[in-house]
Amino acid sequence: MDGLINGILHLTLEDGQIKCKKYNGYERAFHMKDVEAIIPKQEYVPKKGDKIYFIPGCTVPRFKVRQFCDTYKTAVVKYREKANVVVVGRDTLVECFSTLNGATYDKSTLLKYFNTKNFSSVIDEINATPCNTITMTYGLKNSLERLQGRIIGEISDKNITIYKGEEEEKLVRSIMNNPTVYGQNMILRHLNTGGVMDEEKYESVKRLFKSNDKENVKLGMETISNLDFEKSCVYLLLLIKEFGHEMYHSGNRHHVNFKALLKFFSIPSPESYGINNLIASLLKTRLLNQANYDLLSPIIKEQLRANNSLVFFKVGSLEPSEEILECLNDNVLDKNSDTEIVDTIDQLNPHL
Repeated sequence: MDGLINGILHLTLEDGQIKCKKYNGYERAFHMKDVEAIIPKQEYVPKKGDKIYFIPGCTVPRFKVRQFCDTYKTAVVKYREKANVVVVGRDTLVECFSTLNGATYDKSTLLKYFNTKNFSSVIDEINATPCNTITMTYGLKNSLERLQGRIIGEISDKNITIYKGEEEEKLVRSIMNNPTVYGQNMILRHLNTGGVMDEEKYESVKRLFKSNDKENVKLGMETISNLDFEKSCVYLLLLIKEFGHEMYHSGNRHHVNFKALLKFFSIPSPESYGINNLIASLLKTRLLNQANYDLLSPIIKEQLRANNSLVFFKVGSLEPSEEILECLNDNVLDKNSDTEIVDTIDQLNPHL
């Protein structure tokens, strides 16, 4: 796994002695690309008799799994050892790592600071570590600086990422390069059979919400909840942006399918959902390709004009952020894949 290091050194103070603890992880912050590197890339082709196990944290709507099992004559099992197909989601892997807290220094800085015979064992450990950066608890830092003077050269913007524990590391290593493990998106592309919303359907559903009729609003929410989330993403999010208030005050907002839609786009509540929230949803799901950006640009420009109080000047061209440019170059839609994560409160729990 790219960037993974064994033996990250963390110095602590215990019973008046400096202890050298070692962890495995990354000598930097953990990124979503690291998750993608862990998940095997092989395609999943359903076969009759497949026994599927969902690793905890990998969640899909129960009704879709039932339909999938009926269609392909497969079954979901409660225990991994009984499965020939194991499914993992990105959220599961993110939860396996945490940031190592403490003061961070270059290896050379600490070697220079500890360069006395009193710290020979610590120096040996520092020399042996493969890392270029080393962390220590703030308690140890404060004790050292009281006794030996300030440590010059703390790195304030450096993050070290480690496994949360042995079980988490064991889980990640059991997933890497495993031919029986599949990314959640590989199986969900077989589950996601909803239609795609185009401009004509978008305008039609808008009329339902504009009517302010409770039944029409309910019908509109049911319609958008059963579409292909990825391929319809911009129109779905624009409807939530425009009619989130109506959706929030509809009894249908508690429906499992609508909750799955909100969860997929990381929307806590449809009310007060603005254009910045919309862009954030597309970036998080990596669904902002050039076509979607072009579709949204006139809307963003119009909002800029509406919010600009200048009388004698026109709003200039849009300048996308680095995050947007990165997503335009590397997104899900241009890779020809389908829905990656559909999560609901009424989820399939493989342990029940």
